[in-house]
Amino acid sequence: MNARIKSLMAALQNRHLPICIEKLRIALRTMAATEGEPMILRRAKVFASVLREIPIFIEEHSLIVGNGASKPMGLEIDPEYFIWSQDE
Repeated sequence: MNARIKSLMAALQNRHLPICIEKLRIALRTMAATEGEPMILRRAKVFASVLREIPIFIEEHSLIVGNGASKPMGLEIDPEYFIWSQDE
């Protein structure tokens, strides 16, 4: 194993898994601000707000960057998964 892989494995083993609620906070704030607008516009504004406001991090030794959470190894709470359709 090379040094980069060893470093990544050590980082994974020594971490706790924080819960990331940033996306949920952004979504709730945007949904409250767009009350009364069509749902498609509200969801588009939530998406735009998340892209604009969520913290970005790049971990050391990573070849691929990007994450849905705002913290390294964060457990993301995504508001889209909490919306049940009326058919369900």
